Amino acid sequence: MWYFVALANPGKEYELTRHNVGAFVLKKIMNMSECDAEEIGNYMYNVMIDGKHCCFMFSASFMNLSGEYVKKAQKNLKFKPEQLVVIHDDQDVSLGEVKLQFNRGAAGHNGITSIANALGTQDFGRLRIGIERVSGAAMADHVLGKFSDDELKTLEKATQTAFNYIKNLLKYGKDGALSRQGK
Repeated sequence: MWYFVALANPGKEYELTRHNVGAFVLKKIMNMSECDAEEIGNYMYNVMIDGKHCCFMFSASFMNLSGEYVKKAQKNLKFKPEQLVVIHDDQDVSLGEVKLQFNRGAAGHNGITSIANALGTQDFGRLRIGIERVSGAAMADHVLGKFSDDELKTLEKATQTAFNYIKNLLKYGKDGALSRQGK
């Protein structure tokens, strides 16, 4: 079984910010007609997609403390790190692009660093949602900035690509999903 956790900062003031794109995308996927989701508590959902079970989770902690939430979820749900896929923003990926990778470093993302430290390994998946780096803009201002209407339209494509990766992970496993590149 696969476990998907979306990283985001809690609170209304952070909704629709670039840092919260993981939660934005996972919520959109969860509300698609092909998903049957049932809340099981603590921002966790048992989800059925194409006859396959998985778990969607939404970190309730601030980005830099994401590892605390993931470690508690791992303890309660008893999953292995290699069954986990973290969905998060990535400045090194173009806006709207999605990349799936496993067992990679944090590349400066504090939420990923927190999770790797809490789990004691980097052996988990990352579904990286591109928010694009802006030249000359301070990183904190950019990631905490809100998406424009045009950017939100671009994220619709990213949502479908992320959903394709999730469906392929459920159907074909890690190697199959990687070979299909979100199709």
